[in-house]
Amino acid sequence: MARARSNGSGPSSNAGSPLAVDGRDYNPSETDQAIIREVQDCITEGKRWHNQFVWRVERRYDAWRGLQPDAVDNAKPQGWRSNQHPPYLINIVEGMLASLEEVNPQWNVVPRALPEMTAQDMAHAADNADFVSALITHQMRIDNFGAKAGMYAHQDLVAGFSPMKIHWLKQTAERPLLTETPELIYDETGGTIDIANKLNESKQDVVLRDDPTMEVRDVRDFMFPESATDIQKAPWVIDRTFVTYETLERMQALGVYQNVEYIKETRYDETHAGSVQPGRELKLRNADRTRGLVEICERWTNDSCSTVANNMVLLRHGANPLFVGRKPFVIASAIPDLFQIPGVSVIEGLAGMQEMLWTLMNMRLDATRIAASVITLIRGDVDNAEDYEFAPEAQWIVPDPNAVKPLDLSAVAQAAASTLQAEGLLRGDIQNVMGGLPFTGSAQSQTQPTNTATGVSIVTNIAQAILARRKTMYQRAFAQAAQMFLELDQKLLREERLVPIFGMAGEKRLMEVFPTDIQAIYDIELELSEDSQLRAERRAEKQSLLTIALQGAPIMAQFGGGVNLNLKAFWEELLDAFGLVNTQKFFAAAPSPQQPAAAPGMGSPPNAQSILDQMAGGAPGGGITNPSLAAGPSAPSSPVSMSGSAAMQRALSRVGAGRSA
Repeated sequence: MARARSNGSGPSSNAGSPLAVDGRDYNPSETDQAIIREVQDCITEGKRWHNQFVWRVERRYDAWRGLQPDAVDNAKPQGWRSNQHPPYLINIVEGMLASLEEVNPQWNVVPRALPEMTAQDMAHAADNADFVSALITHQMRIDNFGAKAGMYAHQDLVAGFSPMKIHWLKQTAERPLLTETPELIYDETGGTIDIANKLNESKQDVVLRDDPTMEVRDVRDFMFPESATDIQKAPWVIDRTFVTYETLERMQALGVYQNVEYIKETRYDETHAGSVQPGRELKLRNADRTRGLVEICERWTNDSCSTVANNMVLLRHGANPLFVGRKPFVIASAIPDLFQIPGVSVIEGLAGMQEMLWTLMNMRLDATRIAASVITLIRGDVDNAEDYEFAPEAQWIVPDPNAVKPLDLSAVAQAAASTLQAEGLLRGDIQNVMGGLPFTGSAQSQTQPTNTATGVSIVTNIAQAILARRKTMYQRAFAQAAQMFLELDQKLLREERLVPIFGMAGEKRLMEVFPTDIQAIYDIELELSEDSQLRAERRAEKQSLLTIALQGAPIMAQFGGGVNLNLKAFWEELLDAFGLVNTQKFFAAAPSPQQPAAAPGMGSPPNAQSILDQMAGGAPGGGITNPSLAAGPSAPSSPVSMSGSAAMQRALSRVGAGRSA
């Protein structure tokens, strides 16, 4: 429909040549034609290396899926020889992804100290860091970060690098709305006997999303200059997509594109197009991933964006609508290469060993089949070889015992067994070479030190360190994406947002974030939220600190010189370590203490009640030795915050009542 192929007589890309489209002439201006030619030149330059790169990516994908490189299908070979090719690399990649993915991240936001900032500006930015962290966490959660992060890492392990596009997404939908209106009910005489609520159904446009989003881009549709070493320093980037014509019409109605009506009958110029090679979709499903779709090429620079459809129709050109001085893409490679954007693919280092393993396995299967099938030698002067029935307890009458005898296949059986050791070594190498997790099965490798516990621990720690380094590369990319999320929020968010805050215990609270709270410059890092060991260590530290505080509170109450420990703050730290957001429900107001009178002339020894009074900030007998502490965190004159920080005090002032999620 949308991609009409050129038959050789189509229009050229020379300036000023009109394009006949549906009885009308698409005759762009000289400026528009110059922009179209620039995009075409960039695509032509990108094809110099991109087509060969896509061919290698498809080979790596075939190796990951266990498809033979030169086979279109998995047809069984002719004859008795084996041609098995199980996908060993799928388990290896899945095991790596299980260690590399970050499903539910937390973001550490730190204000950046600029040269012209004062101490007051830095303190104000630090107070608002909690609002930025809550907003970014909420936006990543509704953007389905876990699924996109897994796809992002998966493509990199196969292709060698993975691109991600950051842009703003606004989704609206028409939903039914029910309202109630009171309606009087009359009796036969016209008197009112009751009032009933009547349901009225109407339709209302609802904004489902109005936030930043991240989109994993296919490396087969992502081009840049072959000399580029950094995506932000590259002079241009081509991002190709395939969309329906109806989608383009809707975007033109929204004012995003123009000239959409000229696309439908425009002849597709393959001279300047980025060729789409038939790959995995054709092998697996016999499908064409571009059928019925329009090719859209966006050329991004640090300052501009040009969109061309079918390499002939200019849809949009203008300044970079998203960021200032940077492209909206984040590139990551778990194994980066030197001075180039594509890195080293995990499949690239394992595909050769998998093919060797297939060869040895098929040789073993063939040898086993030969050894298990008896071959009988029959002398040539035998009258009729069909007289010898191959059955249990059969009797053969022969003039010579050597006339009919089975062939000795012991050498073949030994050859079949000899490949087992080589296969085990290859399986071990596949697990170890690219940093997989060894000792997870019966695989063996000569690179492993010994079969002792010490040797196993050494190799396992090395493999975990390799995976941790690769995970760090993804964490840096996700931190850049979160940084771009914040930049888009600062540029486009112009109204307050209610952001839910979830605790690990399942409870939820609401925080109100204003656009003025996120205007400072922040550095964002990804925290490891799935590491249960770190959480356990953090909880153990808070429990130990609370135990020490409980043991030292009586001593501080007696010999602290009027300074007492705020045990409530210690409890709040422990509750926070367990992910409990609403900590106030765990505290109850203490009753007024009834202190007995002391004996005249001598001080009474501290008892349990007096110790509790000291813990609560009061003096024995009901006197108050620390008025500011006894006033509580809600008092305006209290210098001590409820949470121990000004940022948390501001956050709690905007947080609604806690409720179960």
